[in-house]
Amino acid sequence: MSAAKNITEKGPTLGGILFAAALLALAGAILGFLFLISYPPKAYSSVKDRDAFLESKAESEVKPGELYYLKGPVSPGNGWKQKREVLLNGTNTTLEITAGELNAWMASKFRQASPPSGEDPPNFLILPGVPNFFVDVSEGIFLSLPTEVTIYGSNRQLVIFAQGHFTQGAEVAFQMDALHVNNAAVPVLGGLANQVAKTLLKAYSETDEFIAFRQAWENVESVEVVAGSIRLKLR
Repeated sequence: MSAAKNITEKGPTLGGILFAAALLALAGAILGFLFLISYPPKAYSSVKDRDAFLESKAESEVKPGELYYLKGPVSPGNGWKQKREVLLNGTNTTLEITAGELNAWMASKFRQASPPSGEDPPNFLILPGVPNFFVDVSEGIFLSLPTEVTIYGSNRQLVIFAQGHFTQGAEVAFQMDALHVNNAAVPVLGGLANQVAKTLLKAYSETDEFIAFRQAWENVESVEVVAGSIRLKLR
């Protein structure tokens, strides 16, 4: 006689269940991000216009495509040039520059990055445009960046925008409170938003203007937001 074998059916382990749940959550997050990235945000040129939009939506939920950001003006003329000179070369002084002057500076010195030359274009390409700043005492700083993304020959125009504030201390820096790609949020915690910002900055980091600005920023002792302007105290 042969001895009967005891066969024990094994069910799913706790670790397997948790792993499957994590994969499903990740897949859902990716699909949600791709869905929201297809909706461009609304741009408002003033807090008043933004508030009117929010008031109209007070009785209903904000839908995809209705996320907003604030876009600053571009001042006419060359008034920004003198303030640029003070920031790049001044010491022991206070400088106040409006968002319009800052945007005129950006528009004059920066252009959208160009695709690499060659017969075989890359399958994935990010081409940031000209940065735009909106400055408000209550809202803080909005930094928006029109960006062209090419994926396997398919082009898409996106708006990447951040809202944040300037830190105080030995090194003054812009601290992001939120980052979005169109309507899709990029997590600030964990450093992902900072990685996105560093990737975008590579388009400008080797230009003479960016290098000069970065060196001059080391001389900034403090930054204060005042009525549509940024007040910088230089060492």
